[in-house]
Amino acid sequence: MGRQQKAQMQKLIDERQRLAAEIEAMRHRLEGLDIAIRLLEGEERNGHAFNGDAIVRRASVKETVLRLLGVFGETGLTAQEVVEKATELGESLDRASVSSLLSRLKKDGVLKLDGSKYQLVQNTSRESTPLPNDATPAATGDRKHATTVN
Repeated sequence: MGRQQKAQMQKLIDERQRLAAEIEAMRHRLEGLDIAIRLLEGEERNGHAFNGDAIVRRASVKETVLRLLGVFGETGLTAQEVVEKATELGESLDRASVSSLLSRLKKDGVLKLDGSKYQLVQNTSRESTPLPNDATPAATGDRKHATTVN
């Protein structure tokens, strides 16, 4: 294969990756809309009764952290980002507690650390309680994280 063909091949591969990321972001945006619809309908899901904007039973710190990490999938979140995203959901989390929990979950093999971002080892949180639409990366305009969302 000549140099020119290799360059063309790489362009095609790069474009395919870009499109795959866009498709993933759109899929997650659609999921966010579905979640918002269920919230507005007052649907009860996974033991959480939704009433308008309020969740009747507050999630534990661990549940909230794991749900957020599920939403941000392969991209992951730092401890500070977990706290910020939880705040957007109306959950007040202490950064030190979140950091400690993340470290413990990493030690237990539930999470892995990629640079400064924590990620679920196996992203199985799609079956867990969903987050409202405005907490998803696509809805917050977070393009960096929007490619891997719950």
